[in-house]
Amino acid sequence: MYIVANDSASFYMWFVAGSVSGFTFLDNRLYVVCHCKIHVFPADTFSEISAITVDGLQYPADIVACHDDCQLYVSDLGRSIWRVSAANPTDYEEWLMDESFNGFSTLSLTSRRLLMTTMMLYTALWARSSLRQYSTVNKELLRVVELSDLLKTPTHAVETSHGTFVISHTGPSAVSELFSFIICLLVLYL
Repeated sequence: MYIVANDSASFYMWFVAGSVSGFTFLDNRLYVVCHCKIHVFPADTFSEISAITVDGLQYPADIVACHDDCQLYVSDLGRSIWRVSAANPTDYEEWLMDESFNGFSTLSLTSRRLLMTTMMLYTALWARSSLRQYSTVNKELLRVVELSDLLKTPTHAVETSHGTFVISHTGPSAVSELFSFIICLLVLYL
């Protein structure tokens, strides 16, 4: 897989061997999760400076960076979320484990709130999807948003500054915005 970066003055391209599951940017470094390693590139030269090995990480699906605590969060498909210190990469832990993590895929982060997409497979023909939001401070489950049957296969979600969610998914529409019931009532009232 090729990764391409472009700034106003130049164009960079480099090759990463293997399947890239996700990438994130923190403190002028690009972190690319590929197989069971996190490859680290400086943003100015794009030549790999290190690779972080996380013992126990099996099937990385996505990675996000928290600027508030300099931590990387990596989803391990269907198992857990790992937290890796960007400042001290040997400091990592299987941060969050939950039996209901059946098929989650992507992560996003807003301030200190980690948002994760989940898809619980009940049968080959029926699945239930939700968004799960956790505090990065204390792992507290802040809320679970069950998604409509129209959003059976979410591919990514982010929280907006208004407390709504924008969700990409396969199905009848490519991107949807999910409002909370209270916000909808407020808009209808005004």
